[in-house]
Amino acid sequence: GSRRFSAVSDEPTRVRVVVRFRPPIGPSENSDVRSFFLEDERHVVTTDRRFTFALDHTFGETASQEEVYHCVGTPTVDDVLGGYNGTLFTYGHTGSGKSFCLFGPAGGGAPRGTEPCA
Repeated sequence: GSRRFSAVSDEPTRVRVVVRFRPPIGPSENSDVRSFFLEDERHVVTTDRRFTFALDHTFGETASQEEVYHCVGTPTVDDVLGGYNGTLFTYGHTGSGKSFCLFGPAGGGAPRGTEPCA
């Protein structure tokens, strides 16, 4: 059977866990074997189907900066404007897309990341 892990909670004040998969960069990554796939907007599954991870939201390789901002940035900004603390925290390997997601492409320009939109 598949083991399920959940980062989802119904608590009103909590950490939200969101994952964004970036597209492959260059031909060498196009041929890489994938370890995970997105089952739907809330679940990531290992390719062997042994593990399923339940998250607040998942974004695939084609997700736009705007989609990510509306899901993650807007609620955080709304909370801050309502007097609560808000933090956007990224985690991942070097080259996984953390800076792109937060700030947009190197050198500026479109599509802007979550931080400049806030």
